[in-house]
Amino acid sequence: MNERLPELDTATVLGPASGVVSVTVGDEVVVYRVADAASLVLNSTAGLLWQCLDGASPLADIVDDIARAFGADRADVERDCVPMVGIWLAENLLEEVNGA
Repeated sequence: MNERLPELDTATVLGPASGVVSVTVGDEVVVYRVADAASLVLNSTAGLLWQCLDGASPLADIVDDIARAFGADRADVERDCVPMVGIWLAENLLEEVNGA
């Protein structure tokens, strides 16, 4: 993993990077990066976040929706989600979508 995570603005729209695919298996989501045959298995909570990163919705809206769906404090959800998204971005699993 990259040691330094990118700065991430919650207004950013993100989607799976080119060459990254995912599939739901039971309660988990398997993310696969074709270029180096790397895979990552996400639990149901991380998988939900991954599935919401659809290339159309700003991260802030996704955080709002997750907080509302779970009846959780929005600040807590953002504090948990943004670093995870930053890791996925640093690992080239996600990319910023322009013109969304």
